[in-house]
Amino acid sequence: MNHVPSPPPLRVLQIFNRYLEFGGEEGSVERIATLLRQYFEMETFYGSTKDQLARPFGKWRMAGWMVRNSHVIDDLRRTQERGNFSIWQIHNVFPAISIAAYELAIELRVPIIQYLHNYRFGCAAGTHFRDGAPCHDCKPGHSLPALRHRCWRGSLPATFAMTRALDCFWKLDPATAIHAYIAISEEQKKQHIAIGFPAERIHVVPHFLDADSPPAHSPPPDGDVLFLGRLVPEKGLDLLIEAWARVQAHGRKLRIVGDGPEMNALRGKISALGLKGVILEGFVPRERHDEFWRGASFFVAPSVWHEPFGMVVLEAWRQERPVLATRLGSFPEMIRHGETGWLAEPTPEAFALTLQEALDAGDSCAAFGQAGRRELIEKFNAKRWVENIAAVYKKVAGSSCRS
Repeated sequence: MNHVPSPPPLRVLQIFNRYLEFGGEEGSVERIATLLRQYFEMETFYGSTKDQLARPFGKWRMAGWMVRNSHVIDDLRRTQERGNFSIWQIHNVFPAISIAAYELAIELRVPIIQYLHNYRFGCAAGTHFRDGAPCHDCKPGHSLPALRHRCWRGSLPATFAMTRALDCFWKLDPATAIHAYIAISEEQKKQHIAIGFPAERIHVVPHFLDADSPPAHSPPPDGDVLFLGRLVPEKGLDLLIEAWARVQAHGRKLRIVGDGPEMNALRGKISALGLKGVILEGFVPRERHDEFWRGASFFVAPSVWHEPFGMVVLEAWRQERPVLATRLGSFPEMIRHGETGWLAEPTPEAFALTLQEALDAGDSCAAFGQAGRRELIEKFNAKRWVENIAAVYKKVAGSSCRS
């Protein structure tokens, strides 16, 4: 009997450029890497904006690096020659790895899976959000609005460098150069189809989170309202403060945990409205977060942009806390209103009405939180994520063999 050789093992190279500050995207990339190592032959290739800026004249050379950083691309070529990877799973190449990573993959005939974490390919800022409202002024190959408004880092040179790099990406023809895209929500997929990505190549694979053991404390019926995250305009803290000014809180506290560029503006707004029950906690190390979860009845996510995936929802459900969020982005896909949390329109009046409903929920918070935890365990577990990603790998590897 002739022996049929088994196919070579699938080897995945995960590519990610670290940002200047650690954020939710990098946390997700690390979780993905840890899980992938349990099921596949996987290595990581990480770039670092901070390291590149530390090089001589790094700040001034960054514009050119975004299109081609020869030093990093040479390292990437050597990594591929050594590892003979079957697939490159690219999370982010901006700004230091450079667009040339895609050109190298095409040259070496390595299939590319592009993981979508934000809206970078259609927006220099990556958010489709500007001046307090959603913005879709830029189109592929047309980035004058971004330049006019200095959308990346508030800098014209930085924005010019980003838009130049994005123009180079679109010249590669992402409809054919990229073998598959991973969107983290249906809403994110919809937004990318709108800018020209092929629908048939976009696979929706939501993030996952381990449930761990149940929390020691159920949500108190008259506890705090908790926000935990970066204080940036798109997170909707202005909306939250204006809504809080309209409700009857009956002495309860709104605790805002986190730091960011909006801190001083929020402090001024709280003072101008004469609000006594709003506490800006500032940055708090992760190891102290339990004390805030323990005192919280529910979590609030007042985002005013199309959040690609509400990771905070999973984190709240892990703590058996329901979530009040806006009807934007991925939140309506995740939260069942009146069962695992609440959804509100993103206006101060509408958000205040739903916020009052949540404040008056009493013991229902515990039931909603338990339902949310069940949702986390059943729908957003690591096993389901691995099955979904493995199906994408199989499809990409199969199509690559046929091409």
